[in-house]
Amino acid sequence: MGLAALCGGALMTGCHQAVPDPTLLGTLEADRIEIVAESAERILAEPVPEGTMLAADTVILSQDPARLNWRLAAETAELQRIQAQLAELLAGTRLEDLQQAEAQLASVRARLALARDERERAEQMRSRGLLSEQDLDRARRNVETLTSDQAAASAVLKRLRAGTRTEQVDAMRAAEVAQRARLQATELEISRLQRTAPRAGLLETLVLKTGDQPKPGDVLAVMLAADSVYARVFVPAPLRADLQLGQVLDVSVQGLDQPLAGRVRRLASEASFTPYYALHGDDAERLSYLAEIALPTAKLGAVPLGAPVAVVLPAAGSEP
Repeated sequence: MGLAALCGGALMTGCHQAVPDPTLLGTLEADRIEIVAESAERILAEPVPEGTMLAADTVILSQDPARLNWRLAAETAELQRIQAQLAELLAGTRLEDLQQAEAQLASVRARLALARDERERAEQMRSRGLLSEQDLDRARRNVETLTSDQAAASAVLKRLRAGTRTEQVDAMRAAEVAQRARLQATELEISRLQRTAPRAGLLETLVLKTGDQPKPGDVLAVMLAADSVYARVFVPAPLRADLQLGQVLDVSVQGLDQPLAGRVRRLASEASFTPYYALHGDDAERLSYLAEIALPTAKLGAVPLGAPVAVVLPAAGSEP
């Protein structure tokens, strides 16, 4: 009788230990938002202090725009130059330019005719021994130079008479589009020197202060989103299979009289701490898995983040 009672008691004790507490404990948390630097410009101002509740698009930090303003001025001037050149191409050849090219060609032709006459006289005088070979070479080189000048002036006049080619206009229009894109990119960089809150929330930390010069990618500030509050709880391994994504659970928050209906938004597939020897045997039941349960922020009131929360899982076989 004593042995039977002892065995029965041991079995009951073992069964009692195998059933974990269905209450999940944790804290009230919010999504963490990092505001990072996109440009290596010095911080000029931090208009809001840490711990401030911010609306979306509130300025958190301002960086020095001087260097980018200079680049913007240069790119604006380049765009204006391209636009002026495009307008000139579209307008075509001016009458004044055409007349100037014709006059230039006529002048070169006249000087070439004179140079040829001088070359012939030089050759005759050289044949009589009245002129040096050096002077004759000079006369011949003058004719060659003026012949080249005539060809160049004739090509200029021909191009002006032909007018603007379609390819030239297309190339200039493409240059205008590319320059306008560079200008808009610089304007965007300048606007993003004002680092603003992407969502409404609490400004938790200002990592860098006025006068600091961050590198691109450095964290400037940390916010906690006001529209994404959740209960962060740890689920013992034996209860892990009882939870599903999207499942609705009652969440008790310290400071509120009534529990809130929350929905499981995340359920970790790996245990939070998994030493090698805990993966087997009885110790495996001591593993815990992180779960996040989204809560209706409008019903939280002034409950601070970090407040304790408790979630009681429904009994097995009950409706979720």
